[in-house]
Amino acid sequence: MSIGDVALGAKVGVSLEVRGATCDSAVQRRTWRGDPIDFNFSIEAETDVKQIVVLARVFIDDAQIGVLAFTRPVIGADKKPQGVGDKVRLKRHKRVFLSYSSKDRETVAAIATAYASAGIEHFWDRASLKSGEEWSPRLRKEIERADLFHLCWSKSAASSEWVEKEASYALSRRRRAKKPDITVQMLDGPPWAKHPDSLDSINFDDFVRAAIVGYARGDGET
Repeated sequence: MSIGDVALGAKVGVSLEVRGATCDSAVQRRTWRGDPIDFNFSIEAETDVKQIVVLARVFIDDAQIGVLAFTRPVIGADKKPQGVGDKVRLKRHKRVFLSYSSKDRETVAAIATAYASAGIEHFWDRASLKSGEEWSPRLRKEIERADLFHLCWSKSAASSEWVEKEASYALSRRRRAKKPDITVQMLDGPPWAKHPDSLDSINFDDFVRAAIVGYARGDGET
């Protein structure tokens, strides 16, 4: 399926999260050279499971551009696997809120550049806020406008009062309005910085711990 314009040489990645099954790898990425790319994952259903739930996140470099979500019935090993086909569509993100510690600004600048290159609007520049406007109706409005809340987590973020406030507001907004989606990107570690109890609803244990943090290092390319 089409994911929009992609610059030659960019890294296109797909991550898979599954419920009711185990997957052979959490994330795969390829270098875009102008030809169609195939991503293949092997999934093994857990015992007595009738249906598995699959969430596939699509990345261009460090930018999560969209997600695909679908279910598949477990029909037995003697049946041909069902393809996704045309029934599943990419839910492409339109606007992203980048939440981060100011101490990580240089690293997050590269992530913001990835979103810009992918043609996705994003808010991240706290330098544009006036003095005393750090936590304000402006930031709440920006979170409400976003359909993806990209939490850049690090040791510095773990000690930032404002990062916690932003994430907590994104969580409460999601409960009320079903958006924004929330994704976590680890900027340093392992060991991973501990998150506060107030953010337990965010999945800090998904693939990004081991996968996305390795993009800049060149880890895991196939």
